[in-house]
Amino acid sequence: WYHLDVLKRQLLNERVEAGERVAALEILAQCGDAGVVLRMLHTAEPMVRYAAVRCAGIEGLLTTEQITTSLHAIESDPTLMWPSDLPELLKNLPANEALNLVKRGIERPNPPQPDAVLAVLEADPTASGVQAILMWLVATGSDQEAGRALELSQQSPKFPQGLVEQAL
Repeated sequence: WYHLDVLKRQLLNERVEAGERVAALEILAQCGDAGVVLRMLHTAEPMVRYAAVRCAGIEGLLTTEQITTSLHAIESDPTLMWPSDLPELLKNLPANEALNLVKRGIERPNPPQPDAVLAVLEADPTASGVQAILMWLVATGSDQEAGRALELSQQSPKFPQGLVEQAL
């Protein structure tokens, strides 16, 4: 336990370089230390705050409300990138909340990665509001991601047929 205490002190010391603090946070999260991870959601250092959101979501340390709040914090800070493991974080949210976050995310200067967005859509391609996200995937994703978006659009009764084909 001594080593975990050393990691906690390193994490809480704001004079320690952000990368080292993130490494300490990841280890503590894997050990299930929810308290320190949740505390880092409010740190001033964006890189550490981002890592806290990611770690807490992946390790299952956050409630649905905390995941939503944390992702809104990322959403409101244009300097932070969306987690590459966004689907892992969003799978614990109700489908409509996850889709709303993704819809707002694709409008940001630094949107989520197309493969992460695609994974969120694959969870429920028939949900209301997927049209804009599918069209964004067609426009920004790789050929493979655009093709998968086309397949998903054909599964969605709410999606106007032929729209994706026109975009291609």
